[in-house]
Amino acid sequence: TTTRSARATSCRAGSTTSYQVTDSAGVRLVMNGAEGTWTPDQVWQFKEDLRIESTEDEAARQFGILAGVAVNSRGEIFVLDRSVPNIQHFDSNGSYLGTIGGPGEGPGQFGRMVAEALVGAGDTLTVPDLGNMRIELFAPDGRFVRSFSLPASPDTPFLWRTLPQGQLAGQVNAMVMPGQAAEGHINVVVRLAPDGVVQDTILSFPLDPIFDISQGPATMKTRVFNSTAAWTTADNGLVAAGMTGEYRLSVYGADGTLRMVFAKQHEPKPVTEADRDRVTAPFKQAFEAQMAKSDNEQIRAAMTQMAGNIEFGETYPAFGAVIAGPDGTWLVRQPITAAEMAGAVSRLPAIEAPQAPPASDVFDADG
Repeated sequence: TTTRSARATSCRAGSTTSYQVTDSAGVRLVMNGAEGTWTPDQVWQFKEDLRIESTEDEAARQFGILAGVAVNSRGEIFVLDRSVPNIQHFDSNGSYLGTIGGPGEGPGQFGRMVAEALVGAGDTLTVPDLGNMRIELFAPDGRFVRSFSLPASPDTPFLWRTLPQGQLAGQVNAMVMPGQAAEGHINVVVRLAPDGVVQDTILSFPLDPIFDISQGPATMKTRVFNSTAAWTTADNGLVAAGMTGEYRLSVYGADGTLRMVFAKQHEPKPVTEADRDRVTAPFKQAFEAQMAKSDNEQIRAAMTQMAGNIEFGETYPAFGAVIAGPDGTWLVRQPITAAEMAGAVSRLPAIEAPQAPPASDVFDADG
């Protein structure tokens, strides 16, 4: 095992930060300080590159609930709108080319729980349709090709990414049923064959569910600011993964070998009583709005129970998500705050002007 340390100029003028690199058995371990090494003129910024919007006389092409945006090798853009549901197809300049799919159960149609739009090998468009329990495949020009069935719930993956050669990877959250103990349950990411058959498990995470039904559906608990699994795939075949409760991410090769672990000094921020109150109010309002739409007394009773069963983590997560950036970089998004979560819940399903992306820490290919 070898260790080396370095000091570099921080983003803050006049300050320095240190990071430590340890190479152990071929695995690169990087511990970063609280501040970055870039000078102010090197810091990345998000800038608007293209805007796609409809005029008032194009109501049929306006967006509702955007669930995914995919871009193929020609720069063409596919926008998945879950409210319809359909996928709108645009060229690299944002000009409308056509609409793919629509609501229904037939070939090339989507259910109400369509998950994402992903571009795979040969620019094939892959759409996990949880409402119809299938994966649908479309040619680059939007023509429906074929579909294959998904495994039955609770083994249905809900978060999807593409791997090299166009393979799909999906995260399956273990469901602890009433009367069962949580011990022994894990969340996994599985690799699917072209026919939808699960080939193997490529990642596993500790069980820390957002929704807890271990005491029965009527007493389901919603957990806010808890540690959850975060993972993503990169075009070069690398996979980054970690739990959001700790600022530490592991990078694996396409063969599953651990290549690198990078971390950052992090001071946990407590979730205050004011934070809890700020989030609880819009959640209860959202549940009450759903209750008002239902005449089913059982559903209304369950909603009432759920509105009172919101649990909070003691501290905010260390980060929110990890995204593969250009040139082997990794973008680690900062966690959502109580104010941001309250605003998001209050706005649903309103359509508003786009907001700036969440702030992100950027790590180079060496961590």
